[in-house]
Amino acid sequence: MNNAAKVAIVTGSAAGIGEATAQALAERGYRVVIADLRADAAAKTAARFEADGFSALAVMVDVGDQASIEGMVKEVISTWGRIDVLVNNAGIESCAPFMDIGLDEYEQVMGSIPPVSGCVAKRCCR
Repeated sequence: MNNAAKVAIVTGSAAGIGEATAQALAERGYRVVIADLRADAAAKTAARFEADGFSALAVMVDVGDQASIEGMVKEVISTWGRIDVLVNNAGIESCAPFMDIGLDEYEQVMGSIPPVSGCVAKRCCR
């Protein structure tokens, strides 16, 4: 196990903003964890990173589930021995136009962000 390069977990990084964030970190020398609920998409993204010469690990994680978070952290520590950076990108989304979202759905989406981010961060800092 080589601990020379820092390790960054990016949740929700199989695509979109999370993938771009992971790419930016990889380009700066970080080993990146492609952590996403969509295991197949995470594996494809990690494989692309590896093909481009970066170190990447795909991990399926449900950031709303403590056991899943614990499993992710254990896998990262087992593989690379450390966690240096956590980017809490994953969250719940709505596909409806903003003006069509009801108050209940808005509160579900917005209310998920602080607890999820706090749970993942707390576990990564242990």
